[in-house]
Amino acid sequence: MTDADIRNLLENPTHHSHLVVGPTEKYYEKFRHMLRKKISEGDLDANDVWSRNFETLNIDDARAIKEVQNTRPTGPRRVMLVSLQAIQSEAQNSLLKLFEEPSSDTIFIVCAETQSIFLPTVLSRFNIIDAARADERYVDTDNLALRFLAASFKDRLDMLEPIIKEKERFVAINFLNNLEEVLYKKKSESSQSGAQSIDPAIFEDIFSARHFLRSRSPSIKMILEHLASVIPVGLASGPASKK
Repeated sequence: MTDADIRNLLENPTHHSHLVVGPTEKYYEKFRHMLRKKISEGDLDANDVWSRNFETLNIDDARAIKEVQNTRPTGPRRVMLVSLQAIQSEAQNSLLKLFEEPSSDTIFIVCAETQSIFLPTVLSRFNIIDAARADERYVDTDNLALRFLAASFKDRLDMLEPIIKEKERFVAINFLNNLEEVLYKKKSESSQSGAQSIDPAIFEDIFSARHFLRSRSPSIKMILEHLASVIPVGLASGPASKK
């Protein structure tokens, strides 16, 4: 799970309760680092970030979490970050309703080594992110965006196949972000050089694709294949492209 994935999750939440599966210390610290950055950037109030590391989360801890969640955040959004090695069944049942229907201004992020410590009813309330597996399948979306723009429709589909096959929504969104960034650079260069400008409709297509990817059950295949068909070939040529 890259820093871009974490930032996107915090800035564009498609779900209010996330379970991040992988080495707890690693991902807990990655999220804490990004939260500190967002506080320094003014996107979050420090009072609205609550993080705790539990060896075993018990019923008293669950009550404390519920008490914090029931208070109003200082800013527009609160982030509650929890890392745990184990969680008591009584605590899970206590938090079940909260994970299912948290306050609209709260995001829960739970970091755990494995899904097996949770009751099936609790797991069903989470958006589960297999962070360790995502790291193994890391895609250089910046380089992919450049190669995509220069490629034929068929080659574009081949490039996107790993993302489509594994249904990697966060990777797909990062790809669109990088694609948009490259195209904005090309648009700026074309206006300075007097060359033909990039059709603004392309940016609308990317915006729409990103919006659909953030929906609850997006068809990644349909969204990316549509984008591959509507963006003209050869837009990566010139100064903004790189090897």
